Amino acid sequence: MRAPDDSVDLIKVLSGHFDPELAAQRITEMQKVLGAGKLIDNEERKRLGWDEAYDLRPWDEFPDTEHASALTVILQNVTGGWLGNGGGPTTKSLNLGKRYREMMEDYVKCS
Repeated sequence: MRAPDDSVDLIKVLSGHFDPELAAQRITEMQKVLGAGKLIDNEERKRLGWDEAYDLRPWDEFPDTEHASALTVILQNVTGGWLGNGGGPTTKSLNLGKRYREMMEDYVKCS
């Protein structure tokens, strides 16, 4: 973050903003919080109203590993992801299912 420039009138610069006073106040606060060499603890950050946002990182490296077993991993690999651990249907699995149905229909016709 750039160092604050006291010669710049933030209210004037932000005149097109719907609330220039609040925007200028928040910019000044952020320069205090995130400025070079500034480290604040979690309590101070929360007191200033800058609480941590929701963390979108997954908790597990691989989802549903608590239910995984050798059998479910083998089923996932042998069935192309249809059975065993894994998510829902994908375009690839739907196309594979369509291909298998067509193969079975052709087999039944030939029999």
